Amino acid sequence: MLSRYNRFGDPFFDDPFFSTSLMRPWTGFGGDLMGTSGTMMNTFNPATDISETDKAICLRSNLPGLRKEDIRIDVDDQNRTLTFSGETHSEKTDENEVYHRTERSWGKFSRTFRLPQNVDLDNIKANMDNGVLKINIPKMEQQQQKQTRSIGVE
Repeated sequence: MLSRYNRFGDPFFDDPFFSTSLMRPWTGFGGDLMGTSGTMMNTFNPATDISETDKAICLRSNLPGLRKEDIRIDVDDQNRTLTFSGETHSEKTDENEVYHRTERSWGKFSRTFRLPQNVDLDNIKANMDNGVLKINIPKMEQQQQKQTRSIGVE
């Protein structure tokens, strides 16, 4: 089973607080392919584009062949993270069919992104169109954002 956050190879988690090993520079070379028991797992990290406007942050990820029902999106309010995950399944094959090459991959995926303080976690929207997952994360109005305040010492 995949860990809660698949941080390996994700530049948003290049943070010393999330480092799990002294071998951090090499974890992208198959670190996410090993399960907790040391067995090989079929996992992949779909490439994700991140863009920003004055009003929102947008994540776009190619997930060809998946339906919207195959994708799960979770927002963790406490840690201010958004995770999308899912699983692709191999096709049923004819037992008489001989494969000469298999290049398509099947398995689980999970991507987690830390969200900035100025986004509205309650109004995130997602849609799937032609195999592209688009997640729109609206920004809060300036007056909605938490302001820094001083606390007096008694």
